[in-house]
Amino acid sequence: MIVDNRRVFRNQVNDCTRDCLECNYVCQQTIAHCLRKGEPFSNPVTIGLLQDCVELSQIAANLMIRDSTMYPQLCQLCAELCLKSAEICRQLNNDEQLYHCAHVLYQCAESCASIGRFVVPTPCVAATA
Repeated sequence: MIVDNRRVFRNQVNDCTRDCLECNYVCQQTIAHCLRKGEPFSNPVTIGLLQDCVELSQIAANLMIRDSTMYPQLCQLCAELCLKSAEICRQLNNDEQLYHCAHVLYQCAESCASIGRFVVPTPCVAATA
């Protein structure tokens, strides 16, 4: 049973990694799209959040790929950022690229939130002098 649970969790991590990489790619495309369209799409808040998603989703994927002990915490942060960014994209409605980006951001947020639930507190070890 434990082996099956590990396999299920590993599959979730693999799915989340793919979602993060897709998020990275689509957010980069959306930034370029918004800059071409100009205001109100190219406002600093929208572009800044999408840039943050590009960076954080790539880092989250990298940490999951190398099985870092810190990826669950980073996935929690990535989920929060993706949700916030998806809401901004939804506010700029009537645009197919932004609609697609919001969908990808929601998917990434859902995947990252499921991984982030597995955070196990790491005990802090005090250094001795």
